[in-house]
Amino acid sequence: SRYLIDFLGGGNVFMIGNVLAQSPGALENFAIEYGKETVNITANAMFIINNTFWAENKTNGFLEMNTSSFFNKVWNNLYVGDGKIIENMKADTSKNLQIKNVSLAGFTDASKYDFQLKENSPAVNRGRDPEESAGYPLMPKQQYMHFCDALARKIFDKPDIGAYEFNEDTQVFNQEEEEEELQFTIVHQPDGKASTI
Repeated sequence: SRYLIDFLGGGNVFMIGNVLAQSPGALENFAIEYGKETVNITANAMFIINNTFWAENKTNGFLEMNTSSFFNKVWNNLYVGDGKIIENMKADTSKNLQIKNVSLAGFTDASKYDFQLKENSPAVNRGRDPEESAGYPLMPKQQYMHFCDALARKIFDKPDIGAYEFNEDTQVFNQEEEEEELQFTIVHQPDGKASTI
């Protein structure tokens, strides 16, 4: 697929707390495609919540859907660029924010793809609680931290828009488990003696 994310056949989609950037040379006009081919799955719904997307060519859109007959919830997404946030779909939308100039988004360093928010970002405290779906909470509990780590997402006032929550007291979430001591037994052939290491 030439899209960043392509849900060809539909289905239930929970896309929460992701960071996406589409390069200037992208071959498609949208980052995410849903239902490009025949939607033949019984259960179809989209929950696109608290994502950050930067269209580096400024004109590409965020989300395109080839059918509008399913329930779609698109909340608290931060879109940087001139294109459309949503195309060809009906959706429950709330608190999505579009900023046309990346320099006004309040990112820590967009040139290095660091989309954490500064205190003066227009996305701070502008979101709302996305609640839940069928008992599944839609508010992200963690946010990505380069490289291959995560931060606990702490909300003190209102949720921020996008994949990051600004606060000065952020605790790193350690994904590494405690190392366990492992033992291996090697059986020598043909004498059958065993060595444990």
